[in-house]
Amino acid sequence: MRQRCQLSWVVICLVFSGCQEKSAPPAQSKQQLPVATRSKEKEAAASEQLPNGWQQTGFVEVDPQQAAQIGQRLGGQISELKNVIYSIDGQRFQLNTIRCPDEADARRIAAALLTIHGGVHCRCVRQGESVYEFVCQDLRLVERAYRELKMAAATVTYEVTFQVAPLTRSDPMLWNNLFNACLAKDEGLLDKLLPSFTFGDRLNVRRFGQGTHESKYTFEPVGVSVARVGDGELEVHRFNDLPVNLGVPRVISQVQVSSTGFAVTRTKRHDTELVAETASWPKTDKHIVELSEQIVGSKTDPREQVQALLDWFADTGNLRFDGSVVGSRYGVTRVLEQRFGHCWDYSDCFITLARAASIPCRQVYGWLYGQSGHVWVEVLTTEGWRAVDPTAGMGCDSRYIPLFTSENGSVDFVYTSMPQIKIVQGR
Repeated sequence: MRQRCQLSWVVICLVFSGCQEKSAPPAQSKQQLPVATRSKEKEAAASEQLPNGWQQTGFVEVDPQQAAQIGQRLGGQISELKNVIYSIDGQRFQLNTIRCPDEADARRIAAALLTIHGGVHCRCVRQGESVYEFVCQDLRLVERAYRELKMAAATVTYEVTFQVAPLTRSDPMLWNNLFNACLAKDEGLLDKLLPSFTFGDRLNVRRFGQGTHESKYTFEPVGVSVARVGDGELEVHRFNDLPVNLGVPRVISQVQVSSTGFAVTRTKRHDTELVAETASWPKTDKHIVELSEQIVGSKTDPREQVQALLDWFADTGNLRFDGSVVGSRYGVTRVLEQRFGHCWDYSDCFITLARAASIPCRQVYGWLYGQSGHVWVEVLTTEGWRAVDPTAGMGCDSRYIPLFTSENGSVDFVYTSMPQIKIVQGR
């Protein structure tokens, strides 16, 4: 989950030398970054407008001939290429601004950069005839740029088709084993696993993805929507006479879900249940309370509290992404003692520590585009639900595809097939 250094043709071909890292973008912004500073006076004025902790340390306007050569390599014409280098609290951060003759060229340039950056939309965004690319080693700096400069990140709409079985009881440490046994159609293994699970007839799905767009579900067999809960954010579907294969009932699900990078999903929720202790999240445990107080400290601003928690999880000296059991759910106490786990463990620990600090939050299950199934967190803020990923130590960009939610730690589904995921709209 943690981001790696990756080269970009734009970075390779720059006259300005420095660390070659990954890249990312700004979108519509009320406060534009200073991308064209042609004098010391303008540079000084632009620097005064930067957020706290930001300092402009360099500027390059690439020669038009060289910019044209870069455009050829990226598959589109470039009329202007400028690079601004920043120091953000001592970390290097670069913004490349690419102007194209028209939107068609900008689309081709953006598509090429998106491929180079492994489909991470937040690293490269297009606005009309301009393309913006962010270059840094730490993807958390990209999120910070969006947040502190009030930028709008990309929205990507996915179509996800998968099979799922409703659950009323499960063994968390065997959940991933059941999924894999269904994939392999391993009848012997399924016979051993099934006594640890009880299947039901209902699915609890999210009505919204990440952001403001409502998700669209279809099921086979067709289910009946029997309830909306949580201010209408969650929808319960009941199914009769589900087909059973190797002892496991199956629902074929297709959802069109949109994900906006670093977006807040609006809600009217103010439930005290969202800070309650549950069997999965022992927030009143003495050691958990002490650790939560140690991490959050004297901070009273909810955003600062959440950031302190994310910073703690980002430090591999506290927890490391490790363990022989893929898809593990060891339990919060054990994870904090052994100091390792996987994404489900990270999510459980974050929610428990956050709830111990009276921060309302819940668990999200879905897929990380181009990678694998994943578990992360939504924190309830005054604006709405903010998606954060404790495994990465940052907020969630548009690669995160939310499908299911749990507010008490119980899981009422298991995947019985690998999903087929395709992008139907995105920039």
